[in-house]
Amino acid sequence: MRRVDWQLGRLLRVFLDRRLYRLMEFPSVERYVTERLGLSARKARALVALERKTWQADAFGTAYRAGELSWVRALTVLPIMAEPTAAAWVERAGAVPVRRLADEVEWALTVRDRCRGRVRGARVGRRAFPEQSSRSRTRATRSSAGSSRFSYT
Repeated sequence: MRRVDWQLGRLLRVFLDRRLYRLMEFPSVERYVTERLGLSARKARALVALERKTWQADAFGTAYRAGELSWVRALTVLPIMAEPTAAAWVERAGAVPVRRLADEVEWALTVRDRCRGRVRGARVGRRAFPEQSSRSRTRATRSSAGSSRFSYT
């Protein structure tokens, strides 16, 4: 079943690039995908994005085409996928649950952006990472029920 996703993504990419849905007299690709293929427009866009990325990272493309990665796992690692680290991310994607994989990808993106001088999710005038403030400290308190609570001061 996983092999069908990459094939569908490739066909959809060609279909979209050549705008063949117009020849079939559909006003938009979303309408064609939902009415004729029974897919959501979101999944169709995801499959096309995955197919485009497989040409940029060989290890990622090989694993995705072979069915080693589901489309959900592949989509999860898509933002961080690059040729030098593709093999390691493919291996990691097969080893951990999707939720943990998503957390690790978010962490890797945050670290990458911080190294480049940008901070993900930062707002103007506020610190994105309060733990780095020279005035903030983490204080743990324990309630009478025995549960721990952490607060920033």
